[in-house]
Amino acid sequence: MDIRLIPKEPQEVDRKEIKKVQPSQEVIAEARNILEYGDPIQAHVEYATKVRKVHGGEKTARMITMSTYSCYLPVDDRLHLDVAGSSQIGKSRTVTTILQTFPEENVLVLTEASPKSIYYFAETNPERLKDLAIYLDDAREEHIPVLKTFRNEGNVTPSNLTVGDDKESALQQVQYRSVIIDSSVNPVHDFERQAPSRAFLVSIPDTTPEEEKEVRKAIRLVKRTEAIASKKSDNERDVLRAMAWVLREEGVKGVLVPFDPEEPEDADRRGTGQFMKLIKISAFINQFQRPILELTDGRKFVLATYEDLENAATVWFDFAAGQEFKIAAKVIGVLKDLPTNHPGITAPTLANGKSQRTIERHLEILYEAGLACRQQITAPGMPWGYWCDEQTRQSEMSLLSEMPTDTESENVA
Repeated sequence: MDIRLIPKEPQEVDRKEIKKVQPSQEVIAEARNILEYGDPIQAHVEYATKVRKVHGGEKTARMITMSTYSCYLPVDDRLHLDVAGSSQIGKSRTVTTILQTFPEENVLVLTEASPKSIYYFAETNPERLKDLAIYLDDAREEHIPVLKTFRNEGNVTPSNLTVGDDKESALQQVQYRSVIIDSSVNPVHDFERQAPSRAFLVSIPDTTPEEEKEVRKAIRLVKRTEAIASKKSDNERDVLRAMAWVLREEGVKGVLVPFDPEEPEDADRRGTGQFMKLIKISAFINQFQRPILELTDGRKFVLATYEDLENAATVWFDFAAGQEFKIAAKVIGVLKDLPTNHPGITAPTLANGKSQRTIERHLEILYEAGLACRQQITAPGMPWGYWCDEQTRQSEMSLLSEMPTDTESENVA
């Protein structure tokens, strides 16, 4: 079998040029003022929550902002996200609103993607994946192999062996790995649960009736006044893009943590790594307000401070309930309704007016994660009966009760 290696920078294909637009000096000056004296992360958050009125609150906006900024850092310091939430809850709008506050050449929004499409995209646009955050809307099981490969750490180059039209084998290799953010109703899982373990889980809560009224009110307001409000919104967006531009073009990419932070108790090995990434991302974004270490050989490093540790802790505990098993908080919430003894309770009984299909899926997720037990019950249709032990329920429910609200998170930050 003849195998030809496709070069990482092929000359025979027409590549789309990356248009990097430099912000105006006036906008850059405003951006520098925030970077040097303000709160860069909070600036993105307030644009999303107060100007654009997205659902999900400050917690979600803050996490997506930090993840997107990590696309400028070395591969092993990049933080990928799984965004989970009910259908029509506003996942896509929340993510894309934050992504709009970054330079357009650093963002790629995909409403659909075949499992291997990223390899073909990299073949003709190799430089396009550099410093890039990819958003994959509606992630499905067929995307798991790509999510696992491109979110992997280390020096393994993503490679795909395919067969071309000439029936010769071709090896496609991707030079740059991007930050990948995906959204779905529930995080996609593989049998070994490697896919979700390589990403940080952001669970967007369902709206309360009062919140739903406010969301609809905000939608009406935007539609009524968007013609006059769009210019101001665009100006604020341009300043945020300029902040990212300055950090990308002038920022120090290497970050050192000169103290030994203790990871959260519920963090596994990958969770420990993600917690450290949060510290480094915070330091990178706030580097104009952080010490810079310059070695005799000219290399420079940002030194993280305890303020970055505080930022990392705030973000982690905003979503702590789902990190151990990578399960959305609403799924874990089903545990409170499960009995602690056999034969358990069936999905139709548990649904009690809610979507039985949704409850069945939540129960399957809990079972696959080892949080619930099940056994078929001798009854018409042989339904599954689910139950859990009291210790597991108390442990997971205590995490949910300790999660701070948006107001509490704001106070901590």
